[in-house]
Amino acid sequence: MAAHGSVSSRLSQSLTEEDIPGASLQGRNPTALKTDELRFWLKCRGDLAKGLKTKAQLSKRVLEYVASGRDKDVVDRDKNLIYTRRKARQEQLAQSDAMPEESTVKFLSAGWSTSLQRMPLFTRAEMDLHISKSGKNFDRNKQNHAVPTSMKKAKTFLYDEHLKDLTCASDDQYFYFKCLCYHSFKKNEPPHKLQVALCLVSGVVKYASCTCVAGSVGFCNHVLAVMMKLCKFSLYCCQDIKDLENESDMTQAKACTSSLQLWHRPVRGDKIKPQPVMELEVKKSNIDTEYNPDSGVRCLLYEARKNLGTQASDEALLKNKLQEINPKFALSQIMSTGGTNLQETKFGKCPSGSYASYQLQFTESNFQVFCNIDSVPRVDCNDEQNAISVYPPFPLQQSEQYEKPDDLSSNQEALLDHLIVDEAKLNTIEKKTSEQAASQEWQAERKFRYTASNFHTIVKRQRNHNTLVNNLLHLKPFTAKQTAHIKRI
Repeated sequence: MAAHGSVSSRLSQSLTEEDIPGASLQGRNPTALKTDELRFWLKCRGDLAKGLKTKAQLSKRVLEYVASGRDKDVVDRDKNLIYTRRKARQEQLAQSDAMPEESTVKFLSAGWSTSLQRMPLFTRAEMDLHISKSGKNFDRNKQNHAVPTSMKKAKTFLYDEHLKDLTCASDDQYFYFKCLCYHSFKKNEPPHKLQVALCLVSGVVKYASCTCVAGSVGFCNHVLAVMMKLCKFSLYCCQDIKDLENESDMTQAKACTSSLQLWHRPVRGDKIKPQPVMELEVKKSNIDTEYNPDSGVRCLLYEARKNLGTQASDEALLKNKLQEINPKFALSQIMSTGGTNLQETKFGKCPSGSYASYQLQFTESNFQVFCNIDSVPRVDCNDEQNAISVYPPFPLQQSEQYEKPDDLSSNQEALLDHLIVDEAKLNTIEKKTSEQAASQEWQAERKFRYTASNFHTIVKRQRNHNTLVNNLLHLKPFTAKQTAHIKRI
């Protein structure tokens, strides 16, 4: 491990801008690059660009590197050191002269299988090199540019779209791949046919094509999705394509309409049962850390239910004190758990102390009989000769002396004196006005007095008092279907 670390450190220090696609400005102004390209450039110098959120800040940091001469210090920004390993492999191939002469790529007509035993090492470095040499770079003066943003689309395409019938073959110079890529929305159209050829020794992409419009130059999202799948094969050291067949980008997810209905299954909320708050402990979920009994949040209130042994005696003492006050109190008739005393109710026998024992009794507990009204003789209401015309007087109490305002005229003071009545006169008025609306005297007595029907209107009035008085003194006749029917009766 130490030897490997020293080799990696030595090679990472000897990396140049040409070894990592996108690590060179090639004379371009940093302000002309995108934010992702600036961050990639800084990562190649070992700068994670922490705290830099805007493009202006990133451009300023790049210019500082260029001015100080640190832009030539390129490091391997990949955690697996793929660029370092790639340069080491290229140096070994150059020393051994094992590179075969290049020939025209011609895909085989037979011998296709799923075996990856002869597959060369294919990493993101070879993928970035193919992108830099593809038709995405329209400016011939810019040899190395940053990885385009379409890589994000290819990654999305890898997980959303599905690659089918991926097979491979090899000869003395190249390792071939071919597969089908189906559409996401246009299900009825034929799938795209993809072909990729890798150098058997260096792993460099020698040929890539797709039947889509953009795939004629070897650079499209479909081809990039296949190359990302090839990177997975090298990363996991797969010996067969079927080793990753359970991945989401290889197996099509089952549609919701193809699954069984789920509404009969209990949800998580149905499985949660109530627990005493004293027994709960809230902690942050972290599986890696060991259990610490002192961590977490607990309820700091005291446990009031621990003294359950004295509850029965206290309850008996409370019942005895309440029964001394009034035996009919509902709390004094609390039902005990082991009691067998039953009481008769309207719905049968119920335990003593239950709701039905005192709410559904034949005679309510709060009702006391003083006399039997059945013994009082009844008068036929249809007999006009026995009609009741005299009622007992009102049990009124003598109120305080009426106080009149001081600034009244003689007419106003005479009107108030006329409205003041004593108990005898009040009972006389009540006898004469028993017919109420049909009596003219009843209307005359109500004209200058507060009554229950207009009291709320007078109290809540805040303006236009002259109009209110005029409406009260000259009432409009009131007619309604409901009252008219009652008057006819």
